[in-house]
Parts: sequence; structure tokens; C-alpha cells
Amino acid sequence: MILSEEHRIKKHNNAELLREIDNYCYKVKNLSNSINYLIKQCYRIHTKIKNGKTLEEWEDELIRAINSGITEYNLGRSERNAESGSRSTGRQQNMGKIRRSLRNIRMYRGISTQKQEEVLL
Repeated sequence: MILSEEHRIKKHNNAELLREIDNYCYKVKNLSNSINYLIKQCYRIHTKIKNGKTLEEWEDELIRAINSGITEYNLGRSERNAESGSRSTGRQQNMGKIRRSLRNIRMYRGISTQKQEEVLL
């Protein structure tokens, strides 16, 4: 079951708010598409490894970047739990490292990053 709320916003009084909501919806859609792409690639790479095929260089780099991002995120979580200090700074640093890794992969593959950068900012 999916729970949702519905709010009606009148156009004439809230043009700026509607523009901002539209902008966030656009970014959420792009983020969702990027995540679905990564999941699809990871599954394809997993199937390739399972069948004993060799990986291309960009596939190997993608797996390394994802694994290092997960490790760094988990280390940041354990440090935050030990310190019980600022929660957002560790998460922001880890997300920055993951973003840089994904940018490097996109540039390596020759994918235009201009539109995809908007999602990660």
C-alpha cells in the first residue's frame, strides 16, 4: 500500500512556489532515472561475472567506485554513531566522494554530464 497526500496550490498567489516544486520534481525524476540506470548496469555486470565473462574497463571502474562509496558511507556512519556529533557533515562528505566517482565514470565513457550534473548538485 502506498500512502500519499494531496495538496492543492492556487496558481495566482504562488507562482514562485510552483516553479520551485516543478524544479524539485524534475530533479527527482532525473535522480530516479540515474539510480535505475545504475541498478541495471550493476545487474548486467553481475550477470557477466556470474557467467565468467571479462569486464570492460569502465565496468570494473563502476564496481570499484560503488564499492568504495558504500565503504566510505558505512565508515562515516560508524564514526557518527561513535561521536554522536554532527550527522550531516559525514554524509555530505561521502556523497561528495560518490558524486566525484560517478562523474569520472561518465566522463570516461564519454557520456554528456551537463544534464546529469543538475541531478547530483
